Amino acid sequence: MSVSAVFISLLTLAVFLYQTNLIRKQQHMSVFPYLEMGHSGISNTSYEFAVENKGIGPALVSKIEIFYEGEKIDKTLSEFVKFRTTEKDSFLYYYSSIYPGRLISPNENIVLIGNSDDKESSSDRLYEIINDSDFKFIIEYESIYAEKWSVKKNMYGVESLD
Repeated sequence: MSVSAVFISLLTLAVFLYQTNLIRKQQHMSVFPYLEMGHSGISNTSYEFAVENKGIGPALVSKIEIFYEGEKIDKTLSEFVKFRTTEKDSFLYYYSSIYPGRLISPNENIVLIGNSDDKESSSDRLYEIINDSDFKFIIEYESIYAEKWSVKKNMYGVESLD
């Protein structure tokens, strides 16, 4: 009789541990952020390069890196665009600040940079700067449970990294 009681107790403990593990996985998945970067308005009068959280949890930005011609650039995206413009480039642009520590809510779309003068030539030039094969832009982010991911824009387009 006591052996069967111990066996039932151990079986109950195993079921309890399994259920606890399932609940923990469910909690982590219920706050899963998923950042995507993309272009809009290409060959149009209003180009935008944006990042959007398409997940179901907040994304905490932990690091932002910019590489140009294989070298890490210590500039913000707007400073990089200014660095890449020349005297003959005459266009206006707007940008949003994105920095380590910034929280991106689910369904939040942040326009990182866009042209504001409604000229197709400006839109094309800004797209050319952002889509340069030598330009790489990386955002590393994490969930509220400190799970880490990154998304990057490189010469092959925009891709997510796990």
